[in-house]
Amino acid sequence: MNIKINLECGKMARIDGQDKIVLPETSSEITFDSRTYAIDDLIIIAKNGKKEIKKRVTDKRVDISELLFEGMIEMTVLLVARSECVKSWGVVPIIVQEADGGYYIFDAIEDHERRLVLLEEKTKITM
Repeated sequence: MNIKINLECGKMARIDGQDKIVLPETSSEITFDSRTYAIDDLIIIAKNGKKEIKKRVTDKRVDISELLFEGMIEMTVLLVARSECVKSWGVVPIIVQEADGGYYIFDAIEDHERRLVLLEEKTKITM
């Protein structure tokens, strides 16, 4: 699995790209990228249900396999410079659903967009 999160201007970040299917035997890493900031030192705080991880990241990658179960991953990313937090991002919640022996991963905005399209289609049919 290769989930990428772009950290740019603003307070929110989203997973990049299409929905992902994650198989249990594959890597469960999230890669961070930024064209604006030097993100050499990050603190990642993430939770799914009652399970929470806090990790300091210096290689732009974090393993989230501990959080890979059905639910919603909520994540905050802190940029550290000279031992101080200088910027933070809230990541749009990542929804994890079990599917075909693996996990289907997508962000909450994509879920709302899908539901809106379905609702519009149903509304057209009934009118």
